[in-house]
Amino acid sequence: MSSGDGAPLPPSKEGKGGNRGSGNRRKPGRGGRSRGAKQQQGGGDDSSSATAKVTGQMANMNVSDNKPNKNTKQRRNRNKKSADAAANAPPPLSEEEKQKLEEKKRIAEQKAAEEEERKRQEEIQRAIGEAKQKREEEQTDLTRRVKEACASLEKFVEESSQRKENRNQMADDPLAAFRKEFEKGKKKLKPNLKQNQAFVKKIKTGSAWSMKPADMQKDVASLNLSRYVDEVADALLDAKMKVVDLPVVVALCLAMHRRYSEFLTRLT
Repeated sequence: MSSGDGAPLPPSKEGKGGNRGSGNRRKPGRGGRSRGAKQQQGGGDDSSSATAKVTGQMANMNVSDNKPNKNTKQRRNRNKKSADAAANAPPPLSEEEKQKLEEKKRIAEQKAAEEEERKRQEEIQRAIGEAKQKREEEQTDLTRRVKEACASLEKFVEESSQRKENRNQMADDPLAAFRKEFEKGKKKLKPNLKQNQAFVKKIKTGSAWSMKPADMQKDVASLNLSRYVDEVADALLDAKMKVVDLPVVVALCLAMHRRYSEFLTRLT
């Protein structure tokens, strides 16, 4: 090779080696690419894939954020309640306030214990009062029953004695002696029409049965009923009487029979 003025040019380093530099350079093949181009191409593909992946994740996050999530709502509600509770929570108590609160609590517990003890004592006193009242009622009932038993026994003894006396008086000899004595003293008994009629009326109406047997015998002994024997017998037969009236009826019949021998025949 020569320059433009015809002088030969010095050989270049590339030419010195028989064009080694140019000869070693790889020519791009048919449809091929160089190594750098491939690396560049590969880096571009990786970057695009990463970008697409991140974009998809963000899209998914946006979509998931837009969708209503029950757990998320619950967490938000809990967080809100916790925040509200923390905001409304009273400030921490001081030592003095804590002591006052404990003192109030102790006083309240003491009052509750005293009230419980008071109720227990009231219950005990009420039980004692009920037991005492029950004993008094039982004692009263026992006293009443004893009195009734004693009265019944006394009445039985009295009636037994009276029956024994009546049997003795109704014997033949005592009865004859009594009638003889009555006939002697009958003249001293003045017949009182008003008293005799009142006595017969009491028998007819039944008011005579409320008298005691001794009082009935006393009335018969004080009256001269010789003319009223039939009326007394008829009134006795027509009278309405009860079982409890029998002692008075027996006393009347006994008093009339001892004085007036015809009295029994009028009853039959």
